[in-house]
Amino acid sequence: MSVLENAVLNSDIIVIGADHKEFKEINPEEIASKMRNKKIYDTKNIIDKDKWEKAGFKVIKIGDYSDYDWQKKYGINY
Repeated sequence: MSVLENAVLNSDIIVIGADHKEFKEINPEEIASKMRNKKIYDTKNIIDKDKWEKAGFKVIKIGDYSDYDWQKKYGINY
């Protein structure tokens, strides 16, 4: 098992907090089966949203208001 697979094993969410090249190159299909809940929170807008969603992930990106449902759930209105 790779270091990345160990890091996400049974996790609920991945949080991208830096725009390092390595984070851009993560293959979501390789790690999806290792996670308990497939969610990713991208604070740097560096991942390919479509690619991650196709792998079954719920993608939340700062500055991306295409999905307001999660904000409404927590009482945040834009």
